[in-house]
Amino acid sequence: MASPAKAQSRSKKLKVEAVTVSEADLPSYPADLSASVDRSISELPAGQMWFTYRDVQKSFGVSRATVARRMKMKLVPGIRFQNDRIIEDGSVRRFDRLQLRYLLLSLRSSQAL
Repeated sequence: MASPAKAQSRSKKLKVEAVTVSEADLPSYPADLSASVDRSISELPAGQMWFTYRDVQKSFGVSRATVARRMKMKLVPGIRFQNDRIIEDGSVRRFDRLQLRYLLLSLRSSQAL
């Protein structure tokens, strides 16, 4: 049986800090693309501050799988990772307007390529 000191040191080694994607980590996008995305977001209902996968699909035609890929590529700020795994926020993922903005920027910039 392992001693408590060894078990404790092993558990410390297994702990990995969570990393949060920040705006500074994201690529810069052309001004015209940013303006286009900002116009699209401004057309959304003013009272709606949070967006689910379903809202993104309904408003912009972007599937949950595509959103998940962009998050995995670390192109959406505020998403937390532990190693290469996304840490879930809760039972339902909700995006704020800033996250939605960068999600759309990443999608539209790849379409322009």
